[in-house]
Amino acid sequence: QGQDLQELRRHVYADTADFLAVKKLVQCAFPPCTCAQAQQPPEKDGARGQKTPVAGSLRDAEQPNSQHAARCPGHQRALPVQPLVQALDMPEEAIETLLCYLELHPRRWLELLAPTFARCHLRCPGGAPQLLALAHRCPLLAVCLAQQPPESTGGGGCSVEFDVVKLADSAGWKLASAQRALRQLQWEPEPTTGARRDTGVLVEFRELAFCLRSPGDLTAHERDQICDFLYGHIQAREREALAGLRRTFQAFHSVAFPS
Repeated sequence: QGQDLQELRRHVYADTADFLAVKKLVQCAFPPCTCAQAQQPPEKDGARGQKTPVAGSLRDAEQPNSQHAARCPGHQRALPVQPLVQALDMPEEAIETLLCYLELHPRRWLELLAPTFARCHLRCPGGAPQLLALAHRCPLLAVCLAQQPPESTGGGGCSVEFDVVKLADSAGWKLASAQRALRQLQWEPEPTTGARRDTGVLVEFRELAFCLRSPGDLTAHERDQICDFLYGHIQAREREALAGLRRTFQAFHSVAFPS
């Protein structure tokens, strides 16, 4: 008799997202940057071997006659899963689907990478002297210590926690290489035999996050385009789900007998 249609529609509406949530996601995925390359003049015609910026080639093609500065080539970013799920009130799968839409867009707004742990927690039982010695072995740790001082953990030890994705991108490192270099701080070679020995340093990676590469120099118009594109997809899925629900109801209703 159609009395349960309203309840089933509620499940369809629960799987959608409003425009405000879409806008928040776009703001998280495309934060503004101060990329130096975005301020440099365009390269000569003979320049070769450069990586194509994310979402850049098509934007440049649309403005062939403009004296436009070089676009941002894109930066690695980490979007922590649980805080994002709570902020957008959307399931993890729905957020990842929207990010995939942006990757598959003809303008390739972003590149979605494998999920990773965004935070690195490094604890040194030997305190600041041991941490400084490790910084001489690992340039990435030296960059981190230049940006933030370590915290004392009591008992003469100290620790430091940082966003490894952001740090690796700012230093020009690949994320996998940065994580491997930080893990290797837990061991050091034996002076006589060369065998590895434990340094007592603890390196932990925490906070699962979506990992992506996106430009940070999008204009307000381009951000609005992305929001409209994603929200259009959400509305299209909602209409398709409601239409499928109606077809299912009509199919059962056509073969049902009154009780």
